[in-house]
Amino acid sequence: MKKDCLLSVALVLAGCASLPMSDTASEPKSFIQNTIIVEPVRLATSDSCPSAELDVSDRLCNLWQWQTYLQNLYDEPITDARTATTESEVSLQLQQSLQKLHPEQPANVQRVGLEELNGVVKHLEAPVADWFLLIMGQAQQRVDLMNQLSSLRETIITQEQSLENLRAELSTAEQKLDALTEIEQQLGDAP
Repeated sequence: MKKDCLLSVALVLAGCASLPMSDTASEPKSFIQNTIIVEPVRLATSDSCPSAELDVSDRLCNLWQWQTYLQNLYDEPITDARTATTESEVSLQLQQSLQKLHPEQPANVQRVGLEELNGVVKHLEAPVADWFLLIMGQAQQRVDLMNQLSSLRETIITQEQSLENLRAELSTAEQKLDALTEIEQQLGDAP
């Protein structure tokens, strides 16, 4: 019974293999041929930027180095479990420090985020570290501006209190002046 089933399946497969290819069999080929494959656009080549140092400018060599780094990042699988663990820890620390750098966070929380991010950046490769150093610079400027704003607000509050004190003193002085003027008039009217 088993031999008969296997023999019939073999005959059917042999018959299918000897049939000419139909239109449905060629559809996937034509579909693949009509598919557009998008290649990444190279802004500069390694030949034109052989020894370019990566910095925070927008030169074409820097853009090419970033693209090369990202391609290498996605094309190379992580084989070492220890490396994978370290990278996931760095990624988690990076995420936590960036959350602390959110503009809506208070200045002291952002300062802590800056310190944490500075520690994490030391474990990153040069192009990515440079990018995060740029983020840190902007965050530091924001924290400095927040501190200046806070200081100016405190100065304004102090000056408003001084102004209120001066107004109170002026009011007291005016009352005393009015009292003295009234006494002078009474003395001037006296016989």
